Amino acid sequence: MTKKVLITLSIIATLAIGITIILSNGQTKDSSMPEEIKNVDAFFAVPTEEENLDKLVDFNENDKQDASMKMVNVEPKKIEVQTVQNIYHEIDKEELLKKIPAKKLVSPILGIEVSQNSIAKLVLGDIIKLPTLGQVEYEAKISKKVTHKNGSTSVTGNLIGDQNTQHAIILTEGKNTSYASISTPEGAFEIETINGIGYVYSVQDIENQYIDRDKEDILHPTEDKH
Repeated sequence: MTKKVLITLSIIATLAIGITIILSNGQTKDSSMPEEIKNVDAFFAVPTEEENLDKLVDFNENDKQDASMKMVNVEPKKIEVQTVQNIYHEIDKEELLKKIPAKKLVSPILGIEVSQNSIAKLVLGDIIKLPTLGQVEYEAKISKKVTHKNGSTSVTGNLIGDQNTQHAIILTEGKNTSYASISTPEGAFEIETINGIGYVYSVQDIENQYIDRDKEDILHPTEDKH
């Protein structure tokens, strides 16, 4: 009987030691879990209903003011569109011929009207629309302006989009008259007006009437005076 009691007590003691070891290991694992939770990045943790997500990303007052200033200081770029001035206006040529004769022996291309002082008011950089010449509309940019002693004004310029510097314009306006010389890829033209109205001529037509191309040029030597 005593032997059985000893065996029983031995088994109980062994079980008690095993339970103690198991409980000890369980407590060790539980104590390590909070350390693992502490090492988790809070930004990637799933928030609970009570947590406020706005607190995860927060700007201080200086950051907010800087961002606000940048938004206020952003201004859209202004694109300046230059106005094209139309100083010449086409009028009925046939009706004008009944009132004002054209250049002798030369048939004008267009009847034209020019606003008073419109040439004198032009400044460097202005863009003007020219009359329709050779069925083509051109624009020219003013590059030079001169006021003469007699009070008349002359401006010069070049055709826009044309790289040939010989294709240029010269406009002159006096008290009652105006004159224009215009060179284009379609040919050269002249504009003459009196009191704001007049005609557009082809230089080729003028030369054909006033220059005899069949006649040879003759040079007359001058006499030496002693």
